[in-house]
Amino acid sequence: MKLRLTDERTIYLIPPGEILLDVKRALEKVGLRVVAEARLSRGGWRVQASNGGRWVRVVITYERRILQPLKVLGEIPITTLFTTAEGDEDFLRRLMRSLELSLLRCLG
Repeated sequence: MKLRLTDERTIYLIPPGEILLDVKRALEKVGLRVVAEARLSRGGWRVQASNGGRWVRVVITYERRILQPLKVLGEIPITTLFTTAEGDEDFLRRLMRSLELSLLRCLG
């Protein structure tokens, strides 16, 4: 039975290019192959991956801003990661776990 999942998260301080690499690595770990990657005009990327009836689309957008609590750091990257995926429950669970682990890597 195919299910659809959507997830949105905001990541602070990590360079968006590093996040892109981590997302691609996470997709490969669950057996997906990146079939399309496009640079967005407003800053960011759209990555699509699929394999055997399972697919994922990740849109990464970013901006640089000064946040009041972190103003001593100056402008920082603020990245939004929007994920849409379709597949069976086990696949979606593995995908989200892989994304979470890959994104943790960029914090350590």
